[in-house]
Amino acid sequence: MTTNTKELLELAALAVGWELDWTAEAMFLNPYNVYLSAFWNPATNSGDSLDLQVKLRISLTYNTDGTWTAYALADDGFVGINCDAADPNMAVLLVAAELGKAMIKEGV
Repeated sequence: MTTNTKELLELAALAVGWELDWTAEAMFLNPYNVYLSAFWNPATNSGDSLDLQVKLRISLTYNTDGTWTAYALADDGFVGINCDAADPNMAVLLVAAELGKAMIKEGV
């Protein structure tokens, strides 16, 4: 896992309000504040990506050029990211990370 992907995952988890624990190779989260942790990677797992979409109200659109655009409603308007790869999971992760960055800026 690259540092950039790790940073995106950390920001996305922040946007949802989840705690993360890193091991050498994987990230675990405890979203329900119970003792059971689970491997989590919305960049590669469609179920995890769907969790982000639902919790952050992210909409996903397929473009005619084969790319995906994801949008989320933020307090100051829409946040839109166009993912150049034909990968809807990455488009969702990018928007979730942008929302996490916005929370850091606002001091949330």
